[in-house]
Amino acid sequence: MKTAQKLTGSYSERKLQFIQIVLTAVIILIVLMFCFQTFWNSTSVSIPVYAALGLISAISIGCCVCFLQRRIGFVLIALASFFVVAWFSSILAIGFNVKFLYSAFVCISLSYLSVYYIFCSIPDYEKLIKTLSAVIAVANSAICIFVLINASRSLCYEEPLEDKMNGCFTGWRLCGLRNPNSMAMICLALLLISVFSIIRTHKTARAFYSVSAFLGWFTLGLTGSRTSQLAFSTTCCLFVFVLLLDKFKKRNQEKKKVVLQTTIALIIAITVTALVFVSFALPTLIYKGMLFVIAKIIDNKDLLNNVVGAAPREIVVDPTASGRLGIWKQVLRDISQDIRHLLLGISNFGDDAIHVNYGETERVYDQSHNVFLEWIRRFGLTGLIVWLFPLGYWIVNGAKMLFCVKEKTEYRYLAAGMGGLLVTGLAETSPFYPGALLAPPFFLICGLCVRLNRDREAQKAGEAPAGTLSETPEESVE
Repeated sequence: MKTAQKLTGSYSERKLQFIQIVLTAVIILIVLMFCFQTFWNSTSVSIPVYAALGLISAISIGCCVCFLQRRIGFVLIALASFFVVAWFSSILAIGFNVKFLYSAFVCISLSYLSVYYIFCSIPDYEKLIKTLSAVIAVANSAICIFVLINASRSLCYEEPLEDKMNGCFTGWRLCGLRNPNSMAMICLALLLISVFSIIRTHKTARAFYSVSAFLGWFTLGLTGSRTSQLAFSTTCCLFVFVLLLDKFKKRNQEKKKVVLQTTIALIIAITVTALVFVSFALPTLIYKGMLFVIAKIIDNKDLLNNVVGAAPREIVVDPTASGRLGIWKQVLRDISQDIRHLLLGISNFGDDAIHVNYGETERVYDQSHNVFLEWIRRFGLTGLIVWLFPLGYWIVNGAKMLFCVKEKTEYRYLAAGMGGLLVTGLAETSPFYPGALLAPPFFLICGLCVRLNRDREAQKAGEAPAGTLSETPEESVE
């Protein structure tokens, strides 16, 4: 294959700039739509919106593959195979239909994948990520402030108001976007992107991102979501670990000390993780103190009485962990009782609820609270196995970038963030399940990792990086 060569003429430069602007607009639209999807998502609105978004995303993917990458790669084949399996699963569930092709599941999936392909292909990915970081930080900060203000106002009444969409406290957990865990994902995305921007930006922008990072940390602590808190702590653990390994290697190259150095780096990284995780108990105490002072100043007895009951979430007595185990056990029982469900699942159209018995009571859930179990429940073992091919490819690329000494520090941090986001999948249908609030950042990181690794390999081989135009239609990017 001939190597793609970037044209330096005025026409090609204008064409690259046009592509950059269009793809940037598309990805900003997708990110904003999913940041605020909980507010606008309804049966009457969501169907045409998802359909339009899916069409735009499909066109974007096609442009990236045909005009920038100019090849059908392994990931595209694996993704196409998964959609075939998912369609076959829907046929078994509701009969032959074309509704699957424009279903919310397909349209949302295409939107996420367009984020991935745009980052793999766009001419200037650094300019895009700079713009996108600002968009995510501003949008998520606005959501956090809006929910926090409404939740604070709800405490000014004798019986605190309960508005789970716009903001309230349930069991002294900050609730917004319908539940505390959804709110926590917005906070986590804000915190991850803000810290990334602090690492990569200069003094002027760093002040803004420092404020947004504090807001993300503060509101994430108030949500009491251990899953999202553990995800950020895991990100810090991986990031600190690789940075310490780099420093040790520079000081001493002796193989005998590698094990000792790795052990020390691991201990320090785990200590940092524990400190970060424990720090999320502080926001509730800080918030309680602030409201206590305000209640005294404005002489609001209702607010004062409500504040006195504030306390950090107790991990020891919290029943969530045992509840998750009950759900997982029931899901495994359900899928093991039917060979079709085990192999191909109930499809994305299936509405089979999960009924879990807790002694004398029964609770009904609409999802497995584990992304891999939910994948099996919806698309069977076949769907999961096929999906693991692209997912494994992204994880390998993330690991390569994380341990690449020559890579920029801020991009290695994002690779660590991929590991943190995957942790959320252990207790939630996140980060890559359609509808997950953390999906756009996850696919952003996946695309960036693949892009940077390809560019690095291309430079070693003396080839042009991704996102360039060929001189003739017959030439293609390797």
